[in-house]
Amino acid sequence: MQLSVLSQEEDDVSVVRLAERLTPENHPADTDELVALLGADVYSRQVLLDLAECKFIDSSGISWLLVRHKRFRESGGRMVLFSIPPMIDQVIRVLRLQIVFCLATDEKSARAMLAEPEK
Repeated sequence: MQLSVLSQEEDDVSVVRLAERLTPENHPADTDELVALLGADVYSRQVLLDLAECKFIDSSGISWLLVRHKRFRESGGRMVLFSIPPMIDQVIRVLRLQIVFCLATDEKSARAMLAEPEK
């Protein structure tokens, strides 16, 4: 998995791009890529995850997203997924995960979601 920081702001909002494929080959089980990229306190902050360049996701990729979502909730942070390609959006909706994840169409909408209270 290739994660890159697009922006990191003083108000604890980080924008991270996930590129390529979200499959087991791309995210080793013994490594937390978000902690490596943004630091140990990442889950207590707000992260906008840009999926625009993600081309494929499988069940382990969905699991990766669910585990990160849970860690954010448990630590008081928040993760919003945005710019989701149609195929990945379809997978999320078939699994009815739109009721779990915070989903936004673009970065502007994702930032607006952070201003709203979490449901």
